[in-house]
Amino acid sequence: MTNHPHSNGQAVHNHILASLLPGDFDRLKAHLEPVELALHEDLLEPGKPAEFVHFLESGMVSLIIALKDGATTEVGLVGNEGLVGIAVPLGGGQSTFEAVVQIPGYALRMRAAGFRDEMETNASLRNAVLNFMQARLIQVSQLVACNSHHSLRQRLARWLLMANDCGKSHDVVLSHEYVAMMLAVQRSTVSLAVGELKDAGVVSTGHGRITIVDRKRLENEACECYEAVKHEYQRLLGPV
Repeated sequence: MTNHPHSNGQAVHNHILASLLPGDFDRLKAHLEPVELALHEDLLEPGKPAEFVHFLESGMVSLIIALKDGATTEVGLVGNEGLVGIAVPLGGGQSTFEAVVQIPGYALRMRAAGFRDEMETNASLRNAVLNFMQARLIQVSQLVACNSHHSLRQRLARWLLMANDCGKSHDVVLSHEYVAMMLAVQRSTVSLAVGELKDAGVVSTGHGRITIVDRKRLENEACECYEAVKHEYQRLLGPV
């Protein structure tokens, strides 16, 4: 990756943008606006046209599907390896899921119309975005298998590792209710799984916060899906 400077002189940390050829990045730079991502901010709403594409520099965004009965399930996470607004280059213009900031951070955003134009003429941007889209498809497919075949303790460990990779923080500020919503299970079962990891000395908890105490042991607790998805992201996007 290349250390492209953006408008404030700091190096770009988003993997898609950092992978661009210098000339291709320079074409985008004037259209990239630095923005702060606030906790629980909605970057996308289902059924509404996307006004912006967000290239995450830091923080983490959850992609959430809501059903008619009010049930919700997380279908993916995005960190600084990718972007939020994947429906824009696909031509649909709007998403079927909600994109919610779970770990505050920063992003470089670009108007959707300009991004669509660049996707047609900017070859290195197009290739990087297509690689990210393939990685996202692999993530979603693997999570379907994971939710069907692995224990809640394994899935919780996998989710915490993915959140740690995206947010670059050992602290995840989430209630047990919200983790239960993310994993599509009952709160009581999440509390048991968190308690097991806490008793094993892998995490600590308090004040709506889950803190990773021993990352290596957490990796041992997780199912194979974490490593499978991470391997594909690194293959397609570089180290994340």
